[in-house]
Amino acid sequence: MRKDHFGGLAARAMACTGAGSLVSKLGNLLAAIALLVSLVTLPTASSAQGVLRITNDRGGVLSQRMAEIGRLQVTGQPIEIRNGYCASACTMYLGLPNTCVGRNATFAFHGPARTDRRITRQEWEAWSQTMAYYYPPQLRTWFLRTGRYASTDLINLSGRDMIRMGVRECA
Repeated sequence: MRKDHFGGLAARAMACTGAGSLVSKLGNLLAAIALLVSLVTLPTASSAQGVLRITNDRGGVLSQRMAEIGRLQVTGQPIEIRNGYCASACTMYLGLPNTCVGRNATFAFHGPARTDRRITRQEWEAWSQTMAYYYPPQLRTWFLRTGRYASTDLINLSGRDMIRMGVRECA
């Protein structure tokens, strides 16, 4: 029997995407690619890692963050976002079981976008679903109903908001 090192992330991805649609297939493909990349780039030594503290992370390339999230899921490294700013792809940490947040941290959300060209409606939907599957259920619902529609302005939420949406508060 194969152990699910990703804490059900694949199942969460499937739950967010409708079966049989192009969006579903794109979302599943993106999730599979992220899984493969994270497995290929796993650390070679099983060193005891300390807490990863996030204080000023403005996001980045989604596919790169997906690979990092996969590695963190495997290692179980604790993540703290106690204060400061966590935007865009940084918010994907919020779905990891070892992540906690502080009440005064700020989290910024927006919908999928590219800097080099407009994305198609199908790409927008697939990337929205991909991003959402990394969030806890209440945050996922909010993102799919509200957060992904922010295109030019970011939607800022506090750590208090994240805690209300199911993210664990740091002790």
